[in-house]
Amino acid sequence: MLRFAENPDIIFTEILDLAFEDALEWELYSNKALKSTIAELKEKNRFPGLWRLTDYHYALIYGVLSNFIEVHNDFARETSQPIVELQDRRIFRIDFDALIDQYFYDTDFLLDPQLMLNMPADLKGRLGLSAETFGVVMGLKPHSKELQIELYEEGEFKPALPGIKQHTWQSSC
Repeated sequence: MLRFAENPDIIFTEILDLAFEDALEWELYSNKALKSTIAELKEKNRFPGLWRLTDYHYALIYGVLSNFIEVHNDFARETSQPIVELQDRRIFRIDFDALIDQYFYDTDFLLDPQLMLNMPADLKGRLGLSAETFGVVMGLKPHSKELQIELYEEGEFKPALPGIKQHTWQSSC
């Protein structure tokens, strides 16, 4: 499972899978490294163990989810077809902002580049903005190491078992 601020529940895991599939099928990302990273994120999403992500991964996942949710919320509204059907649940609308609030640690990668450039170094430090965050915000090409998805070592982090959170999406049972 990919590591997020909260342990992904089965619905979020399914939404991620579908979003990764769409991103690869629709060829939204032409860069080979990004396509390869999306394919690896999709694989690791359901793979045993807990996978450490970088700011580049979170920014990429944010973009993939944003595109997927925007398109599928519109489609579900126009057709009355669910976005996701899972365990007797039919999801017709996904609240993107609530989902991001629930699963993302922060969204520092969305900072305005000009703001980032003009921010004093000591303030960046107090805010916990890393050199990696700076690279993402400035649109710099990631180093290959920054795109590696690493497995947490045994005992380094212990996730709880996933459950179902009702407040992120609207469903019909």
